[in-house]
Amino acid sequence: MGRQVSHPFSQAYSLVWDAVLHALRRDARATRIQAEAAIALSREHGLEMWQAEATPLRGWAMAEAGETQAGIEEMHQGIAAFHATGSLFLGPLFRGMLAEQYARIGRLEDGLLLVDEAIATVQETGERCWEADLYWRKGILLQRQQWRDVQAVVAFEHALEIARRQGAQAIEHRVAASLAALESMPPIAPQ
Repeated sequence: MGRQVSHPFSQAYSLVWDAVLHALRRDARATRIQAEAAIALSREHGLEMWQAEATPLRGWAMAEAGETQAGIEEMHQGIAAFHATGSLFLGPLFRGMLAEQYARIGRLEDGLLLVDEAIATVQETGERCWEADLYWRKGILLQRQQWRDVQAVVAFEHALEIARRQGAQAIEHRVAASLAALESMPPIAPQ
């Protein structure tokens, strides 16, 4: 519909939210296509906010496709530009996505810090749509620290409770799968 009205702001809005949708579906290729289209359109028309929102999405897609370091750098640039707009709504999602990439490269403490900051923003603003996803990501980070399995279970269970309360079936299934996988593993003691 954004393309049909030939209104750049509406088009950029549609492209960014389509990229968000694909990222939530974990489709990196589609996320990148939509994010790049949003960035190009935003640059052409001086739509800084939409460019700032599309950049971390493209960075996540890059990292997911194996361009890990370049993707993380892109996410940092996009998150900084996004914060400069004064907007808060997608901030928790972007920090959670960056935390996921930190987990990939073993920066677990940095990832946990980002997720905790994002959760604090959710608590402060009352915008709870990313809350279950953030607790799921926190559980993943804690699980990767192995000796914090009990804390990971608590994070997963909290994410599951939130997802069920919100009727968020996709995240509910993702969390349930992570929780089941964790509970089937033998515990590992700290070293």
